[in-house]
Amino acid sequence: MEGDKPLSTHKAAESEDKRSFVFERPRESDSLLREKKPLLTQNAVELDDNCTFVLELPESDSLFYEKKNLLQKKGFNTKEQIRITSSSLPDSISASLNEMLQITRIINLDEVELYFLEDDASSPVDSYSFRNELASLNSILRLVENSLCDCTEMQKNILQELRASIAGMIDKLRIENNLESVILEDHCCDRENRLLQWGVENGMTSRLRIAYVEGAGRGAIAREDLNVGDTALEIPTSLIISDKLVKKSDMYHILEEKEMSSETMLLLWSMKEKYNANSKFKVYFDTLPEEFLTGLSFGVDALVLLDETALLQEIMEAKEHIRNQYEQLVPSLCEEHPDIFPPELFTFTFYGFVPKGDNPYDVIPLELECDEDNFDEGSQAFNLTHMARGTWFSNNYEIFHYGLPSPLLDKLRKTQNPLLHTKVLLQGSLEYEIEILEQVHDIFGNMMDNLGEDLDDLSRKEASWDVKLAIEYKDILRKIMASITSSCHLGIYQVKDELSKIMDEDTRG
Repeated sequence: MEGDKPLSTHKAAESEDKRSFVFERPRESDSLLREKKPLLTQNAVELDDNCTFVLELPESDSLFYEKKNLLQKKGFNTKEQIRITSSSLPDSISASLNEMLQITRIINLDEVELYFLEDDASSPVDSYSFRNELASLNSILRLVENSLCDCTEMQKNILQELRASIAGMIDKLRIENNLESVILEDHCCDRENRLLQWGVENGMTSRLRIAYVEGAGRGAIAREDLNVGDTALEIPTSLIISDKLVKKSDMYHILEEKEMSSETMLLLWSMKEKYNANSKFKVYFDTLPEEFLTGLSFGVDALVLLDETALLQEIMEAKEHIRNQYEQLVPSLCEEHPDIFPPELFTFTFYGFVPKGDNPYDVIPLELECDEDNFDEGSQAFNLTHMARGTWFSNNYEIFHYGLPSPLLDKLRKTQNPLLHTKVLLQGSLEYEIEILEQVHDIFGNMMDNLGEDLDDLSRKEASWDVKLAIEYKDILRKIMASITSSCHLGIYQVKDELSKIMDEDTRG
């Protein structure tokens, strides 16, 4: 990697007094792959010249049954052993890596990726998504690096060749997805640089600097070239804000009496600690914005604009949750800390921005009546929440697909006529297919109507920050809904065309 490239992730590896962050190219949160060292006995380590990797789908995975079903369709079990010997040819090692990738791709699928899956489950796929591919490659990379700690020389050759192949695939993915970014040098980062300096003075080692990236905002970039696996940032555990700090604080005896997550405790502790002039973490808190403009601080005009949207429901539910926490905790906390616990800080929850560009995670959740007796464990969407997104993300616009999510269409087909054989070019199936597409069109057409009229350019320009955010969100919804209704129109024409062919054949025949 060239210097001054943005880092979108770091890998954590804990030791007794430090946590290392290893640069692996951008990836999402840790995958659900269960990491294990090669299954070799102590005697076998000295004599054997093969490496056996165990890839396992944890039963604790909330999507276990869906992923299990997909693994089985591709010929895998939920626990697979991949063996590579030192005599393996390069092509054989490449084939083993490809097999590991097929498994880890499925293990690393999230709910959105699984719901909108379009590949032929009986054949391999190159990748499911950019996020999934990076997570899968990094999962295997961690497995290989763990194995390098305890192996023979012959095994080391295999592992190093595997590692080089994985690193090459990660770098190729970076190039193909054009991860180059423009650094904005005119933004001041004095406070952030003081934070880095404070960290170094307290035992942190860093090969990063803070900068503003065009289109992304503030973030960390490399000060020098980094390779896959290089340590980018190493932070002593004493500098990490964790629940251990809360347990040592003078407010823990109040918090422990209430049933709340460690994340909520940390949030409340941070709200108080920010106003402690003698806090060890004062330099950190000084880098935070003075004002958080988030969904919870939306005014009446913005909330009215969000009427009939899922975002409004989410904001109101979050406000209610915070209000309940506030009513339970603030009286006690304010009594003991009246000067450093202002109530208005409870409005800080959401990040308060709309991502730029097309985002595959911009989805519209749907509430459909579910008949549990009709659940099919062999179905791709056995226990998934139904949703829709922009049809421009789809690669399949053929009949019975139309760029729309298959689980949603299958659910509506089953509801319409459970006994009918669908996805076949027969008159009855096609007539029902038209009804399904009309139903989907009406659902999203009505949603779009409920969004109300769009604002003109002048009203947009003069709107307050929260109204502008609400407008941006509704623009995304309109774009998604428009793509769905358009796909329904095209799909109806497709089905009617096939239906007319069948009718013509019956007339001639």
